Amino acid sequence: MQHDLLPLFSVPFFRANIGKIDFSWDKKQLPDNSNKSIQSVEQQLLNKQKNNLLNLELQKCIDYYAYNILKIPKNVFFKCVNSWVTVHRKNDSTSIHAHGNSIFSLIYYYSVDDLCGKINFTCPFNTWTTGTFEVTPIENNILNLRSVSFKPIIGDVLIFPSHLPHSVDPSQSDNLRISVVANYFPIGDYGPLTGQISLR
Repeated sequence: MQHDLLPLFSVPFFRANIGKIDFSWDKKQLPDNSNKSIQSVEQQLLNKQKNNLLNLELQKCIDYYAYNILKIPKNVFFKCVNSWVTVHRKNDSTSIHAHGNSIFSLIYYYSVDDLCGKINFTCPFNTWTTGTFEVTPIENNILNLRSVSFKPIIGDVLIFPSHLPHSVDPSQSDNLRISVVANYFPIGDYGPLTGQISLR
């Protein structure tokens, strides 16, 4: 049958690799949390002067995502509002969650190997039906997927809308999985005529 089929209203997921960039963080600040990922107490990691190189490289990724891919006007600046280190030990995992009070979220993988566990992104409900009705497809494709998994490598940068639910599988590695997580919020003057907002 001759037809057109368009994947309308897709979720813009970005993946790039910037290589391994060293950064400074206080390992003593990590609280112990058995069998779950542990996070640094510090929540402004990228705002430290000694981490300026990593901050600049990640900002370039955010800017490319916002301005080149999503075509957001450049008078809107995407500010890093918080950033921290997440560490997974063997058997550690991260339960499904989303990030509040931000528009874009970013993950940078500093240390990871093949056994460190995949990151999983989940669609809360099928885009072709309501959240209270489900028919299981016999084969997954880009139009009916409910979840997608990625095996990160060192230097990977993932950017996605902050409301997108995600989780991390348990690590089977004896090595630490270390990542930097950051949230970004739009600063500037934007919005339609009856909904304009100015944030600084």
